[in-house]
Amino acid sequence: MRSLNLKIDGGFVGRTGFFVLVLFLCVLGLRVTHAETTQITMISGWQSLGNDGFSLIFSAVLIVGSLAWVAFAVCGGKDSWRITWMEVGVGLFAIAGIVGVFFASDKRAAITDLVTMLGPMAAALVLVQVLESIKLLRLVLMVIVALGAVCTYQCADQFFSSNDIMIDQYEENPEEQLGRLGIEKDSFEHMAYEHRLYSKDVRGFFATGNSAGSFLLLAIFACVGLVVTDGAGEGESFVVRMLLYAMTGGVCVFGLLLTHSKGAIGAGIAAAGLGIFLRLFGGVLRKYWLVVLLVCVIAAVGLVWVVVSYGMEHDTLPGGNSLLVRWQYWVGAWKMYAAKPYTGVGGGNFGSFYTHYKIAAAPETVKDPHCFALSILSQYGPVGLAGFVGAITMLAVSAAGAGKRCLTPLIDMTPLIDKAGDGKRVLPSLIIVGAAVSMCMLVFRPVLIGAERSSDVAVMVYVGIFLFVLPVVFFGISYLLLYKAEVIGGGKSSLGVGAISIFCGVFAVLLHNLVDFAIFEPGVLTTFWVMAACLGAMGCLRDDKRVKAAAVGSGGKIATVLVCSIAAYAFFAFAFVPAVKASRLRQSALHNVYEAHELLDLAGQADELNGEVLNLNGRFYVRHWDETGRKDAGLLELASRCFKKSIERDRANFNNYEKLRGVYENLSEVSAGETKGTWLSLAYSAGKEASDRYPGAGRLWYSLGKIAEKLGKGDEAAEHFGMAVEIEESYREQFKVMYPGRDMVSRLGTEEYEYAKGKATGVE
Repeated sequence: MRSLNLKIDGGFVGRTGFFVLVLFLCVLGLRVTHAETTQITMISGWQSLGNDGFSLIFSAVLIVGSLAWVAFAVCGGKDSWRITWMEVGVGLFAIAGIVGVFFASDKRAAITDLVTMLGPMAAALVLVQVLESIKLLRLVLMVIVALGAVCTYQCADQFFSSNDIMIDQYEENPEEQLGRLGIEKDSFEHMAYEHRLYSKDVRGFFATGNSAGSFLLLAIFACVGLVVTDGAGEGESFVVRMLLYAMTGGVCVFGLLLTHSKGAIGAGIAAAGLGIFLRLFGGVLRKYWLVVLLVCVIAAVGLVWVVVSYGMEHDTLPGGNSLLVRWQYWVGAWKMYAAKPYTGVGGGNFGSFYTHYKIAAAPETVKDPHCFALSILSQYGPVGLAGFVGAITMLAVSAAGAGKRCLTPLIDMTPLIDKAGDGKRVLPSLIIVGAAVSMCMLVFRPVLIGAERSSDVAVMVYVGIFLFVLPVVFFGISYLLLYKAEVIGGGKSSLGVGAISIFCGVFAVLLHNLVDFAIFEPGVLTTFWVMAACLGAMGCLRDDKRVKAAAVGSGGKIATVLVCSIAAYAFFAFAFVPAVKASRLRQSALHNVYEAHELLDLAGQADELNGEVLNLNGRFYVRHWDETGRKDAGLLELASRCFKKSIERDRANFNNYEKLRGVYENLSEVSAGETKGTWLSLAYSAGKEASDRYPGAGRLWYSLGKIAEKLGKGDEAAEHFGMAVEIEESYREQFKVMYPGRDMVSRLGTEEYEYAKGKATGVE
């Protein structure tokens, strides 16, 4: 295999590729050290944008950066394209996502979710082309491992300190904290909050410990991929290098153990076992690869059949409460898919539709079914799932071998070796990447996190050091240890990359996310696709998989630039600019209550697909009405307009109808005569719409029964109260199963339950 060492001062295409690589790694560094999620829109602090706005900026860098590289590469004379066929999978997923937007109820959520998913996939397409040397592959893996050490630092801080501090703050004044969160004391939400708090979830920079576990799995297997070498097994330098790798990898393992994520740890063990098996029996598997492939398919189908059969028979899965609720998520997700089997409900729309199909007894309402396959299937349809899985499969097949061996299972992934041995050429790139990622973390993380300011300088310094400086320090130390290993190995030994190790990391995350949603957190998703791109690039390097491109004339270059420009314009016009404007205005409204209504009106005008800002404005009007002594009915009418406009932008979400029902009820209370009856009738209609969209919510049926009573509809009221009682009793039965011996915490409310029970049975 010919040598492909990096020259930073190489040609135009080489310099452009290296710049894009650095840019993508900087985005990776920021995403995995910031709790990013497009689902969180109301966040405190001093940010000028909401979390969704910052997330779109990261997606913009990945998507526009990928388009720009393609244009520059063609115009710069790139004469070949490295084939992995993941392009087909990405194309299918993009088509499914675009089609899904038209069928989605919340079109803004569908667009945002699509670009969040496509950003890392587009980056992977480019990275397969850019990673033209083993040294560059190792550089990418080094960044992932160093970021794993930073995640471990955050996990350790939560495990040994910050989680206990949060509990102490809660116990000091629980009423204040519950009030700030809008949680009623002694309610089911109160119990759930305390459960999360006292579980001391070690989550690093992510939403849950399971997500941190998924990311650390990638970091651990990336480190193993660096350790696998050939021709470096002798001498003192080898021992020193192994110690350096052991130190950084061991830190990531420690972080994984701190998360206590059973799913991640189990998936890691299974993936490690698979790697050892492939190593030991590769020859036999290669000889009978077709039989092995058939056995694997049959085993997978059989396992799914067993799980589904057991679940349908017992209404649960073996494994405690976590698998009980997951089975309920999966049942709801499958019903959702069955309702729209071809297109899905649209990306990011799972939460809006899940309440339609949620099992009444289920204690939680979720925005993801905790299974990546069901999540993509229910939102993007079978084409989207085929595209997502197909893209990953093609990268793995690329790493397995070319030509007649292209369908060989992943047992031919021997360590990829670069025997050029010239370490001097790669050292500048290591320095540039390490410095760039460190500076991005130091400069931009304070903007992302938006820690509240204090007049006490000492407090500000303390917060700055622990929140912003120490993560960079841990990244720098870990990266320097790996850098030292590269310096020792460069020029003295043949440095390689273990393809099986990288494959096992990708496999472990997919396995774990059959029972979790961690892969959809942008930090984990971006790392996952970067690792997958490394896998594809390895196959291209081994077999020199290149398709020679015909000379592109000026017309072809203009066409390429035009297509990329149109795609970039479409992204900014439909996905980026409206959503970011609305995010900025919404965030300004949260910081400026006196102009909140005006700012939220502007946000709704800036983004004509965003119903969330209108819902928020309606809630602000209701709160304003409460604070002014409930005298100005005009505030309620303004609130009703906001909720009705929000309904027009997301007709599947029960919440908009529930809020509208509450406004109409309040208007009936301050009205008399026929007007009072009119408002009650409107409240009843809105309540029925809410209950139709969330039939498993006892509180909605209870409220509907109360309104029916006021309207003199006794029979309908009894029916609605009966529904509320039936739902509450099914929940109580599941509560006894999940929490045996614990005092019952009513989801409907004890007084409400007794009242509804009396009305439903006719016994007052």
